[in-house]
Formats: sequence, C-alpha cells, structure tokens
Amino acid sequence: MTGAHLVPVGRAVPSRRTAFGGAVLFVALSVAAVLLRRWQRRNEEHRVRARLSELGNHLLKDIGLTRVDVIFGKVATLARRHQSHR
Repeated sequence: MTGAHLVPVGRAVPSRRTAFGGAVLFVALSVAAVLLRRWQRRNEEHRVRARLSELGNHLLKDIGLTRVDVIFGKVATLARRHQSHR
C-alpha cells in the first residue's frame, strides 16, 4: 500500500470546542496580565511610599509633599510618574 491513499485524520476547520477553549485561554491570559500590572503598580507605590517616609518634613516640603500625602495617597501619582520616566 502506498502513502497516496491515506486520508488525514484531523479536521481542517477547528471545532466549536477548540474555538471556545482558545477564547477562554485569551480571557484568562488577559485577566492575568491586568492583575500582574495592578500588582506591579501597587508594589511600586509601596516602594515609593517607603522611600519617602524616610525623608524629613523639610525635604518633603521641598518636593511639594506633606507627611499626610505620603501616608494617605498622593504618592500613587508620584509612583506612576516615576515609573513612566524609566
């Protein structure tokens, strides 16, 4: 018997199950990417807040911050600015 008479076993068009599985995988990877970016942003904010908390009040005032800004939140904006300048 020669190889010319063999018929391929696989399907030429993917099944609905395969297409659905691909869509689920895409959504799962997208969610994972969003969560990773969120974690990286929070990690960077934490590092910036920790570094700024080491500074004295007079140095914070020089860069336009107060101790309250460092503790409660204006730091997130600084962290994003810092990350975009890398």
